[in-house]
Amino acid sequence: MIEIMPYSLYILTIPLYSLFFIYYFSTEEKNKKLSWILAIINIIISAIFFGTEANYQIILSVILCVTYTFLSLRWFFLQLKNTDLPPIYKKQKFLGSN
Repeated sequence: MIEIMPYSLYILTIPLYSLFFIYYFSTEEKNKKLSWILAIINIIISAIFFGTEANYQIILSVILCVTYTFLSLRWFFLQLKNTDLPPIYKKQKFLGSN
């Protein structure tokens, strides 16, 4: 069996994914306090469950999904609430330039 990425490295990437997206979504908002709180909570939970190898991947995967969902919904509601910015349908960051 060919191992592309060692399992120990894969385990460490799960908290990094959530921290990256917390950072990414915090760049678009003015009040970064909630993003810092969410990042600290993610770091603490990752540190607590790091010692338990059996369920570590499952627990952090669930936390990652909850973090992604929370950040997406928060971004969406901030876009709806802030009417001074261009509408959401004109913000297509991931499409090629037209």
